[in-house]
Order: sequence, then C-alpha cells, then structure tokens
Amino acid sequence: MNRKLKSLVCAAAIAAGTFVLIPVNAQASAEGSVYELNSTVKGYYTSEDASDKKDAVTEYKSGDYYIYKEAGGMLNISRVKGEPGAWINPKDNSPVVKYTLIKEVSAYLSAENAAAQKDAVKKYGAGEYLIFKAADGMINITKDIAAPGAWINPKENVIVKPAPAEFTLTSNTFAYLTAEDAVAKKNHVKVYGTGDYFIYKTAEGAINITKVKGQPGAWIKTGTVTPPATTVPATTVPATTTPVTTAAEKNTYTVTTSAIRYGTADDAKEGKNPVGTYGAGTYFIYKTHNSMINISKVKDAPGSWINPAGTPAATTTTKAAETTKPTTTTKAATTQTTTTKSDEYTYSLSSSAVRYMTAEDARTGENPVGTYSAGKYFIYKTFNGMVNISRVKGEPGSWINPAGTSTTTTTTKAAETTKPTTTTKTETTKP
Repeated sequence: MNRKLKSLVCAAAIAAGTFVLIPVNAQASAEGSVYELNSTVKGYYTSEDASDKKDAVTEYKSGDYYIYKEAGGMLNISRVKGEPGAWINPKDNSPVVKYTLIKEVSAYLSAENAAAQKDAVKKYGAGEYLIFKAADGMINITKDIAAPGAWINPKENVIVKPAPAEFTLTSNTFAYLTAEDAVAKKNHVKVYGTGDYFIYKTAEGAINITKVKGQPGAWIKTGTVTPPATTVPATTVPATTTPVTTAAEKNTYTVTTSAIRYGTADDAKEGKNPVGTYGAGTYFIYKTHNSMINISKVKDAPGSWINPAGTPAATTTTKAAETTKPTTTTKAATTQTTTTKSDEYTYSLSSSAVRYMTAEDARTGENPVGTYSAGKYFIYKTFNGMVNISRVKGEPGSWINPAGTSTTTTTTKAAETTKPTTTTKTETTKP
C-alpha cells in the first residue's frame, strides 16, 4: 500500500472516530483497555514505522483511546473499541507534569522574554497548571495540555520571606530617649510592646531599637524587661521647666501647658533660635534625636523640635511683705522635711525632701524620682503651691511639695529674713 493510500485509510479511520485519548494508566497495553494520550502524537501505518518514527500518516490529539493491538512495544489505538486505528510510539506520549504557582507571576509570549522578564502580556494567578513545554529553564504552562499557554520564569514563582528582625521583645518594655536614661531606668517616655524590632544603635548596657530599619527609635536597657505584659502604665517625661509635658503610649506626646518650638534638634538642646510654641494638647512623635523630640499634630509628618526637659525661663518670685517687728510663728504641717525660705531667690532644706518630675506629681505625692538633701537651693519656678528648686541658679531642677506628702510633723516656719532667728516681741506701754 503506497503512502497516498495509507493517508486515505487513516483519514477515513479518524473521520469514523477510530482515534481516541483518555487519562488512564500510560503503561496499560492489554487489548481493549483504555489508553490516555497526554499530548499530541504522530500516527503511523505500521508498528515498524511507529518504532522507527518514520512516514507518519496522521496525528492523534490528547484524549482517551482504546488499544486495538500491541506489537513490538508499539500500540494501535482507536476511538472505537475493537476497531483498528493507527500505530503510535508510546515514547511520544509525554507524561503530564503538573506545576503549581504559589503566587501571581508574569506571563510572556516567548521563553526569551520570560528569561529577560520583559514585555509581559498577562498575569497567571496562583494555582495548578500543566507544563506544555520547557526551554532554557523557562516553562510554558497551560490549563489544557492540548493547547500551549504562556511562558513564565520560575524565578518569579518564589515567595521571599522577610529577613528576621534583629531583636525580639517577649514582653512590654520601658523605652527611653537616651542610653543613659535606659541604663539608669529613669525618665521613660514610652512602652514598647512585644514583637520584632531592628537594632539601630548600641551602647554600653542599652540598645536603640526601632520598627523601621535604618531609622532611630528609643533606647531600652539590655537584659531587662518591664513592666509585666498584662500592665501597660502611662509614662511620664521630666517636667521641670516651663513646658510641663508627659509622654503617652503609642508614639504620642502630651503637652500639658506649652512647649517652646525649635527648627532643629540642636537648637532645642541649646535652647536657642525658638520659632514659636506648642499649645497644650496631644501630638504625634515624628522623630527623636539626642534626647530631643520632633512632634506634630499630623501622624508621620514632621513638626518642630522640643526639649522634653524644657528651656531656661525667667523665674517668677514673690517677695514677702516686710514686717516691722517679725515674730516667731508656729505652723502645723504634714511633711517629711522642715523647710525655710531665707530670701526670694534661695530655698533652704533643713532635712531631705522628696523630688518629683512634675508639679502635679509633687502635689499628689506620686512617682517620686529621688530626694534632695539638706542645704540651700535656688528657686527656678513655682506652680500651684509646688516649688522647682536647683543647685544652679537659673537652671531647672526637680519639684518638691513644701507641705510634704507622707509623715506628719510639726515644723517651724521662720520669717523670711536672711538669717531666720527666733525673736520675742515686747510691747511697752506708757504708765
């Protein structure tokens, strides 16, 4: 039978539905069993031609077929069970290889474009696909093995996990503006919650950690974690000068009176070149630097710099009225200390006094930060009956409560003279 006749016979067989493919065991060879073609293969007139892969007379598309006969490892398959078809070489029946996209990737018209990752024509979403073809490490994937799809670059089918953070907090921790404060565990300005952080800077006994890599955060003491995770107390910042301020959680800062604004952190540190003032209210912390804070009414937007410790301000003093004949008076008070005002600029402590960061703390007796020993001090400021005193004239110190807050003692308040003494008033009458 010549080649033309072979072609006519095969064409007639195909038209009659003699050729078929079906997903089944690719190794099945029993006559009458179902055979699955996973891809398009060539059909031959004889088993010898199929074995030699020469003189193909037709093509079978993927699908389910019946095995009519087997000879020499070659198969005669047909769409109709029990009827002859054409011979195929099972080696041409490529197995179906599934490919899973774990993320959305770009799809390209050619393997070259996929390799160069240029001129993408569409996106393939995550899911199961079939490999239609592979070339130079690139893959053509499709949902229908009988039809080509688009090319992808397997390098894009990778989920890059973020690099692990450099530091992990396992419980809530006090954070401070400076490494020195962190080591001393004083003047905390916020509480860092549990989670992963980046290390911005290190110092002896403290580290500066942040949520944004490369940007400064706040300092924490190494090896110490406070307070317990179940309690997140409010925190305070020293308020020893004109702007009495407190820092709250979640990167906010509350100005309770007013705060002087500066254009740079250095100006705020040195108290020079003020540009205005911030009124009382809550602000967002934009940045910290060298113990200074940049605060703003708009979250994540820069504002002006303030000095949490304040800036020197004129001291308001009240000079007591002069008395012609000072007398010794006795006044009961609830106090820890016996205090004596000797003039309008100095304040004498005859025994130790509890120190506070804010006038309000001094008034309520909450959050003490230490004690002042007996001696003479300069009055920096007074507020609501509380007094801010310092060893250096014109510089802020800590607040004390002249009336005290704990033990009850009886103290003697001398007249406001340079050297308070006890005098006796003697009245002389004319006989």
